[in-house]
Amino acid sequence: MIVELQSWRKTKRQQQLAEHCREFEDYYEYCFIDDYTDKFGTFQVHSIQVGDAFIGILQEKGQYVLVSAQFLKKRFTLSAVAAWIDRMGVFFQDAECTRVRIAGASHRVDAVAFQGRPLVVYERGQQTIDVDLTFCPEVCDTYRSYDCIVSDARAKAVQADLCRVPIFLNGERVDSVPEIHFDRVRGDLVICNGMVIVADLIEDYCGTVGFTNTEDPLLPAAFFYDDQTPIYIDVATKEDGSRVCTVRQNSMSYDEAKDG
Repeated sequence: MIVELQSWRKTKRQQQLAEHCREFEDYYEYCFIDDYTDKFGTFQVHSIQVGDAFIGILQEKGQYVLVSAQFLKKRFTLSAVAAWIDRMGVFFQDAECTRVRIAGASHRVDAVAFQGRPLVVYERGQQTIDVDLTFCPEVCDTYRSYDCIVSDARAKAVQADLCRVPIFLNGERVDSVPEIHFDRVRGDLVICNGMVIVADLIEDYCGTVGFTNTEDPLLPAAFFYDDQTPIYIDVATKEDGSRVCTVRQNSMSYDEAKDG
């Protein structure tokens, strides 16, 4: 089974996180199969670390199904979860083998065997890669198994459109990510930390500032991976009517109490 998430990029990211991601006390869970706990009978879910994420494999009556990816909060912010989902793919096959071929990939990030079954995290791309699992670790040989009851009642819906970072627009603190449109034909320019960003829209990206090019999705877009450090946005109009937007994020920490 391959989870290919390229189509996820083409839709509203906040909506996708709200629909498929849920929040627990210590981690976020992005569900490849929504409401999977209601769709199966008696089952177990194995949480297996592959790279920096934990992949959820559901076991029911001797069959195994890929259901989710889990991200520890001590390592991932919500924006980092969005970046991971946007960039990565997950391959799992419910059959024992030592070699698999994955299309639409750039390279393997990490791979393990789960009871002889291949579980691979890869970065998306335009190639077809062969993954040899001969020397990959068998997780059942090294991981300790323990039982943990997880209650769906403790899960919270992700509020992906909630502003998660201090933002200042023209020197004033704002409560949400501003939506600012630009006209590149007119000569509007967006500069972020000294670099020109090919974008015509600043908008909310999972609670932080994202840059979007609405005219040509093949051109680069960006967002702030760090959603803890303040972002400063300044927009100035030139004599010819074009605008220059400078965006910067300082490395110094922000003291909310001191600012207030």
